[in-house]
Amino acid sequence: MFEPLEIPDPFHPAFAYYPIVLTLLGTLLAFGALLTRRAGFPFWTFLILLLATAAAQFALVTGGQEHLGQLPPMIAPLIQQHIEWSQRARNFGLITTCVALLSLMVARVPRVRRLVALATFALGLFTSYSGLRAAEQGRKLVFNYAVGVSTPAPATRSSPPLPWASVTPTASPAATRR
Repeated sequence: MFEPLEIPDPFHPAFAYYPIVLTLLGTLLAFGALLTRRAGFPFWTFLILLLATAAAQFALVTGGQEHLGQLPPMIAPLIQQHIEWSQRARNFGLITTCVALLSLMVARVPRVRRLVALATFALGLFTSYSGLRAAEQGRKLVFNYAVGVSTPAPATRSSPPLPWASVTPTASPAATRR
């Protein structure tokens, strides 16, 4: 009745969007923290950016473990760009998370809090940009060159095919008159 979810293989293309979305959400929360101290914006900004940084590190590890097989030499620069933008997004995500932690520490000093919140937001924007650039390079690799995509053999069916699946459509009378 209940079938467990299968872990996708390869895992990196399925997981790589989590750090991007979390970074964008953290940047949005950093903007809220810049405007107000209420609603726990600084805390939630830090927490989401911490999760984004951990997810970015995990995405880098899973991307490095992918078996790429024989690749044409013309896509080696594209892979290198993807790796560089991913590392840049992870590194700036770590810096942004540290600045968000600093904003929690200086929450009682209004001028410093605003400056640190502004720095968190600005770094979050650059981190988001870096993550989106890495995603763009990854999109080119997956959709243009099928890097990181495996096509497993079709599984055998455990149930008989549906009766209407074998029915072939017939041509309409209007199409046969032409």
